[in-house]
Amino acid sequence: ELFSTEMNGCTIAAVKESPWQLQSAENNLGIPQSEGYFNAGVMLIDMDRYRESSVFQRSIETLGSGRRLEFLDQDIFNLIFRNDWVRLDEKWNVLNGFLKQCYQDGSKMALGLMNGIGNRKIIHYSSSRKPWHVRCGNPLASEYYKYLRLTPWACAMAIYPLNLAYRAAIRLSGRLGIREYEYIRGI
Repeated sequence: ELFSTEMNGCTIAAVKESPWQLQSAENNLGIPQSEGYFNAGVMLIDMDRYRESSVFQRSIETLGSGRRLEFLDQDIFNLIFRNDWVRLDEKWNVLNGFLKQCYQDGSKMALGLMNGIGNRKIIHYSSSRKPWHVRCGNPLASEYYKYLRLTPWACAMAIYPLNLAYRAAIRLSGRLGIREYEYIRGI
């Protein structure tokens, strides 16, 4: 289904980044919010057009330009392919930012995002907190373990029950005023 996406003559197809990233892109890169800024975590690429785009050389030039690049490769891709990308449905790259938007905002946009999330094809655990971290906070973290069970690395699940004990210890240490990193260092 993804590979049958109509590229409309563009090099990249990607999901538009979550709203708070758009402000950063406008401030740091000069890309207006109305133009859009995509998340580079999941991209469909027309490889012939990509090869013709001199991406490596243009990336080096962008790195040397002195611009503030908050999301290094993603910012570079957005600058290079600024007017050369088509928007994918959110279901192809469900981002943490979309989840926050949906659970904190009852707007029409959030309801549209919920539809994409409900029909999700790819979940992108895009923040620093991953499903295997104790305080992940992502409501779709259980999906990670669901699919992990189907892989040759399912034995890594044995670590998960330890995480439950670890979580309880972290909660207790928080109540006692001990920071998480201090607890880990003491183990």
